[in-house]
Amino acid sequence: MITAGALLKSDNFKDDIRLSHLLKDSHGRILGLTTRWVLGDDPSPTTIWHEGKKIGHASPRYQRLKEVEERCFQSDILVSTFEVLPVEEIGRDFSTNQDAFPALGVSECLGQDAYIDGAPVGKILHHYDRFFFDVGKEQIEVSQILRLSRSEADLASPPRTTRNGAMIFDKNGNMIGVVCAAEKPFYWIVPVMTILTRMRLQFLQPQDVRSFNDAIPGHLAKVRDAFTAGAQKLMSSAKSPLRSHAKEPRRRASQFEALLEEEA
Repeated sequence: MITAGALLKSDNFKDDIRLSHLLKDSHGRILGLTTRWVLGDDPSPTTIWHEGKKIGHASPRYQRLKEVEERCFQSDILVSTFEVLPVEEIGRDFSTNQDAFPALGVSECLGQDAYIDGAPVGKILHHYDRFFFDVGKEQIEVSQILRLSRSEADLASPPRTTRNGAMIFDKNGNMIGVVCAAEKPFYWIVPVMTILTRMRLQFLQPQDVRSFNDAIPGHLAKVRDAFTAGAQKLMSSAKSPLRSHAKEPRRRASQFEALLEEEA
């Protein structure tokens, strides 16, 4: 099951990244939110993995930063999304009630004690209208960024603790923003409200989670059918009279069947 704060891997970035949250777009597609670093320096789409299973693909919204005419970017450029495939269930914790809005406005974040997974990590002290970031091989100027002053306990946390992509909450469980970079003694935070408005995303409702989880068996059945069709095609090719003298096609078909069993 995919849960809040799950560790992700990608083909383009060697380190783990946190799943910030699951949201939906205007088409009703469920998207995973994380940092832009999941794309690495490669501008091509990248496969996203969770516990060894492919769960989606991420594509950069700006193929090359220097081609965008804006002089200063909004901070949403520091986060990335990927469409989540219905290959495993998602947790009910990703949904919220219709009458609830679990996120703070940018101005409301200042002075808030900050938490990750219920553990205090510091306090939101600053909001910047302009700040320079290194994104891949480019240096860009971004606006609407928050700075979190880390606590002594968080600074002493193990160096392998993955913070990139982690969601920051206040003491009441309201979302503040996504950790997009870290440097002692600070975290840089992309505000949730900037992400929602700039990327036109919405919070999930309970029915969104139920519909997604209900669709998993059908999606996996289609995947198995596709593998079965491919295996049968390879086996038919191996048995063809024109190729009956060759042993290699049979070995390939056998390997495909083993792969099919693993996928099932």
